[in-house]
Amino acid sequence: MDYRWPSFLSSAPAFVSAVPSPSDLCDLLFALRPGSVLGRGGAYEGLMDMVGEGQGQGQQQGGQGGQGQGQVQGGGEAEAGGEGKVTAVCRAVREAVGGTAEYGGGRYLEVVVTSYAR
Repeated sequence: MDYRWPSFLSSAPAFVSAVPSPSDLCDLLFALRPGSVLGRGGAYEGLMDMVGEGQGQGQQQGGQGGQGQGQVQGGGEAEAGGEGKVTAVCRAVREAVGGTAEYGGGRYLEVVVTSYAR
C-alpha cells in the first residue's frame, strides 16, 4: 500500500468486493503506516532504483530521512486532498464497505470501526 497508494483510492470498491473476509480488511487497515517502506531509510529503499524508478529517474520526492519517512512517488503523506495515506485509505475502504449490500446487516461493522480507530 506504499507505492503509488493514491491509485488505490479509486479502486477501493473493487478491492473490498474481492476480499473474502471483513477481518482481512481489518488486518490491512491495522498494518497501514505513515511514510513508505520504499522511501529514504525504508526497508526497501533501493528497490525503486533496481526497477528504474528511483532517485536517478526523478521519482524521489524529498523526504525527511529516518525509517519509512522518505517519499517515493505516491508515497507522500500530503497527497489525496491533503489527507495522509492512512487516513485516505481508511476513508476509501470505509466508503467502499458502506456501498455494499452486506453493510446494513452489520457484516462490515468491525471494518468501519477499525477505519475510524486508525
